[in-house]
Amino acid sequence: MILPPFKPPKYDELRAWYRRYQSDDVRRLIFEVQAQRYALPKVRAVADACRIDTENDQPQIVRMKKLNQLLRMIDAEISRADKIYRSPPVAHPNAPTLVGRGS
Repeated sequence: MILPPFKPPKYDELRAWYRRYQSDDVRRLIFEVQAQRYALPKVRAVADACRIDTENDQPQIVRMKKLNQLLRMIDAEISRADKIYRSPPVAHPNAPTLVGRGS
């Protein structure tokens, strides 16, 4: 599914919707939006730590531990959300072709 441009709801709007709509399904969607908003800053913090460790020439084992932590966090969010349906990627017209490279 390709999402059209839209204005995401602000926190106060989500709270108002939670109070207005008693449906479990609507509330579950509100929880999902908020759960993703809680997860993103945590993922960003680990990504920043990975970047800083690289810039500061930390040993590779230190960088790999943080990178693996980041990947586990991303995987946990993806699997918690179940399948993510999206259109197959379309190659950029200027992208190099990998035909004949054994990939």
